[in-house]
Amino acid sequence: MRLLIYDTEMRSANGYLPQAIATAAKGLLGDSHVRLCDHGSVVGLAASGAWDGLLAIGGAGADRHLITALMETSIPRILWTTEDPYERRLLERAEPAFQHVFSNEQRCEGSSPRTTFLPLAAEPSVHHRPLRTNDSDYHYDLTFVGTAWPNRVRSLQRLLQHLPAALRLHLCLPWNRHIPEPHLPGIGVLPQLRLSIDDLCDIWNRSRVVLTIGREFTAGGSASAQVPGSSPPPRVYETALAGGFQVALAGAGMELDAAYGGRIPIAADEVEAAAWIQAQLANPSERIGRAKDIQAHTMAHHTYGHRLAVVLERFAALHPSGRRSAIQLPCREPAILHLAHNLVGLGLRRHGGTEAYIQEIAVEQRRSRPNRRVLALAPKDAIRLALLEYGQDHAQLLETIKLGPISRLSGSNEVYEQALAQVITSQGIGLVHVHHLIGLPLSLPIVAKALGCRVVVTLHDFHLVCHRYTLLTPDGQFCRIHEQENPAISCRLCLQASGMQGDERQRRLALTRRSIAAADTILASTTTSAAIVAAVYPEIAERIQIVEMLTPGLNELNNGRQKRKSNHHPGHLQVGVIGNAMPHKGLATLVHVIRASHDLPIDLHILGATPELHKALQDAGLTAEEPPIVTCQGSYERSELIATLLHLDTALFLSTWPETYNICLGEAMRLGVVPVATAIGAHHDRVTHGETGMLVRENNPIDVIQALLKLEGDRGLLERLANAAAAVPLQSSERHTERLEAIYSQLAPWRGRQVIDPPLCLDPQFQLEALGLRLARNRWGEPGVSWDDTL
Repeated sequence: MRLLIYDTEMRSANGYLPQAIATAAKGLLGDSHVRLCDHGSVVGLAASGAWDGLLAIGGAGADRHLITALMETSIPRILWTTEDPYERRLLERAEPAFQHVFSNEQRCEGSSPRTTFLPLAAEPSVHHRPLRTNDSDYHYDLTFVGTAWPNRVRSLQRLLQHLPAALRLHLCLPWNRHIPEPHLPGIGVLPQLRLSIDDLCDIWNRSRVVLTIGREFTAGGSASAQVPGSSPPPRVYETALAGGFQVALAGAGMELDAAYGGRIPIAADEVEAAAWIQAQLANPSERIGRAKDIQAHTMAHHTYGHRLAVVLERFAALHPSGRRSAIQLPCREPAILHLAHNLVGLGLRRHGGTEAYIQEIAVEQRRSRPNRRVLALAPKDAIRLALLEYGQDHAQLLETIKLGPISRLSGSNEVYEQALAQVITSQGIGLVHVHHLIGLPLSLPIVAKALGCRVVVTLHDFHLVCHRYTLLTPDGQFCRIHEQENPAISCRLCLQASGMQGDERQRRLALTRRSIAAADTILASTTTSAAIVAAVYPEIAERIQIVEMLTPGLNELNNGRQKRKSNHHPGHLQVGVIGNAMPHKGLATLVHVIRASHDLPIDLHILGATPELHKALQDAGLTAEEPPIVTCQGSYERSELIATLLHLDTALFLSTWPETYNICLGEAMRLGVVPVATAIGAHHDRVTHGETGMLVRENNPIDVIQALLKLEGDRGLLERLANAAAAVPLQSSERHTERLEAIYSQLAPWRGRQVIDPPLCLDPQFQLEALGLRLARNRWGEPGVSWDDTL
């Protein structure tokens, strides 16, 4: 049998328990057949089909979203509780996710039809210590280590009144925000220590007497609602195996006879306990002999090896069902969630190619598979997320989720991570397609992966490489990070020029490396985009696929192409500037070209004018109403775009950053408009200089003017380039969506297929730290941030 062991607790001081159980399981099954998994890996491993069973330890602190995901797997699942009966209310919420429950408390047997009693135990390789045979080898007379539950503090206060003051004591009673700090007369300040299990075993081994006191748990805030535990806690077995002689105070109802047959003395009250302690201290040989007998009895009957034999027998009983879950659930097709910084119609910021792309593919995905839900999640404004669902022709708002503000430099934000987890669980999401994380935590792909979703990332720009997602330095130059042997120095200078300290790059890169590693597939539209990301993250290079971006409304463009007239026409060269005129789109170069072209045979038509353009013109002493500018329009409809392109000879694409595709470039080329484009990024990949267009150096207006004059003076060349540009193949929405569907299908999303109804009543406790990623600050750009060793 191949067994997964999982500690369900998000926050626990008893993480050694699952580790001890895993150690015992490896002794029974072999190292390669047992895996102790964490919160980040458990769902993926359980769903992999490579394991025969999942033994969950704990239950009270289980997270709703992770346990729901586990319910959707077919792996047989058993829960072994550690907090019965004290957390019975919470444990009852987790039990429906498991085919069988072993309770650590005898009184809880039969609390559900699938619940039986199985006490916790000890593991020899962890807890056993050679017994000390000489009384002089012991260091302490009396030891008590345990959480400062009020009943324990009261018992110790009474007990110490009946013991000699000269005893050498070792008392450790850690407390927390739910438990008051303990005070014992004559003891002084008690240290707030959390000792490792190795240290505890050493202390028990060196103690003549170890006191065991159960705990009483008050539920609902009333003393009448006390929940007593009767079965021995694991500490009894651990202390016994470490060679400590114990005296148990039975005031809390602890029952030891069934486990130890009278070997461990049980005192009815503090007076009797004091008598037992003094008697054993006075008779070392008897005490050491009894400790030896108790240790041998524990080794023979109360190790995790013994307990796991029962667990494995129960798993074997579950297996005749052919590994199929005994909890039968209705099925559906897993939904898709597109995750982005903005969506068409939300109005948070101007929408561009990414938003248009999501709209196009989401609608097409719904049309092609009407029974599958397609949703999208993005910021609605500075404090809210919007959840949209797409129909076959439009999207509708499902929910607005108010979460609070988030920094643009956010590495992690627990509220946003919880919101994504809730959407995944409640909406049956099986695949998360990440488009952009500006305005969102960089951690979200990690969250989606941990919850069992397949994750696809499309590289619309380079935000996962650098917070300057265009890879432009503060002075507007492409940094060419992928060509640098050691980019750390240039990145430091860039960050310092942006007002940061300079060492933030390593902090952000450490997180984005984990984030992009959560992707099953990374999609790049061109080879240059793939090469840049692969150079920064070589470990994920094999997961990068090149899938050409779609061109929206390709049929409209093809129909428009039929209406195009010859480029052999008299008059000025008709030049277009298409798309948002922004600094990273070559705005500075454009202004220089405009200034230099006022007396040249060039007419300029601008579609996508921005406030930034008008300000740049004003700063240069120019206006949009004078030559060479003939038309200057801001936002535009697609019909206006096609009408304008049909009358253009050439168009300028002057981006100074390595575009990942540039949809406008393909639209212009299909309509026979010759591109004059900067020779970087997707432009370099998509335009062949002198064959399908003209390539120029970025930030070089002279190159642009020379290219335009060459085309203006050689209309035959213009015609040849126009025909070749129009013949360059483009990807239709339908064909692109087919490619995506093929990739989705290969990833075989399973999460969201099962309908969990009613949903589990567990609390949501999911957090990034539980996935092994601990940040000193949530904002990666905050000064003084340092990374924990767990990163």
